[in-house]
Amino acid sequence: MSFDELTEEQKLQVKQNYLVRLADKDMFIKTMKQWHPEAYGNEDDKERGPSWGEMSDADKLVSDDVMRQEGVEYVPGDFGDEEEPKQEKKGIGTTVVEGIPQWAVDYFVNAETSGLDEEDLKLVTEYEKKLLEQGLRLITPIELTENPFNPYPAFGLACDTVDFEAEVLEKKDKEAS
Repeated sequence: MSFDELTEEQKLQVKQNYLVRLADKDMFIKTMKQWHPEAYGNEDDKERGPSWGEMSDADKLVSDDVMRQEGVEYVPGDFGDEEEPKQEKKGIGTTVVEGIPQWAVDYFVNAETSGLDEEDLKLVTEYEKKLLEQGLRLITPIELTENPFNPYPAFGLACDTVDFEAEVLEKKDKEAS
């Protein structure tokens, strides 16, 4: 779907992500000075990221026209509203698997089953098998990706989740697993 087909909440999320991308490229202040000279004209040229207030005002700071020019096509999973884990390319040989329940982290990191009841153990082993069939093996949780309440975790009921770095297995690795 195009930018114009998004809900207002989704548009705000896209604009907030855009502000963060500007900061990642050290372009936030420079861009804001061009778009809003009255508000940013006196700010020094030292780059910084957007403040929390600026993030909440992203819909006022970034015009819809700028987002339309990006030309990005969105899918429902871009906004955390799909039940299957969203996978994004992270680099050669790895990807990100989102929404792993916090209660399952010890199992995936240390193969620790002592804190899991029979039903939970069944859920994690079935999910692990599903990932292996897709050619993925979870490696490690990614710092600062905790979601204190995820209504759509990768498996199980709504709970606290964390994203994981996953290894993309080659065909011969999948057959050996």
